[in-house]
Amino acid sequence: MSGNDWPPWERFNDWVHSICVVTFDLELGQALEVIYPGDAVLSTQEKTNICYLAFPDSNSGNTKDTNFHFRIRRSTTEISPSQRALLERSSNSASFDPSYLYGFVHFRQQKDPSIQRGYYQK
Repeated sequence: MSGNDWPPWERFNDWVHSICVVTFDLELGQALEVIYPGDAVLSTQEKTNICYLAFPDSNSGNTKDTNFHFRIRRSTTEISPSQRALLERSSNSASFDPSYLYGFVHFRQQKDPSIQRGYYQK
């Protein structure tokens, strides 16, 4: 089966390194709750950067969802064989830079009186 004949989930890792869930802990600050898939490799510095950048710059008392993105430098520029093949097939304008990870954030803040901080933030 060639790469283009694979079902979409078989090619998932060509496009997505991992999905991270970051939550706010009153004692710890931002904390990485889940990384999917569980065998995704992120350095300690990458995890720290993701936790820091997954929360908006400004604080709002509003209950709302916010979407934004960020880019962080990777600790290593090693890429998988499938990513290397994708890079070789891509035009220059569509290629990715293996030096960076790109984060796409959906941040949710909801009032919750049962939480000491008063808001559920994830």
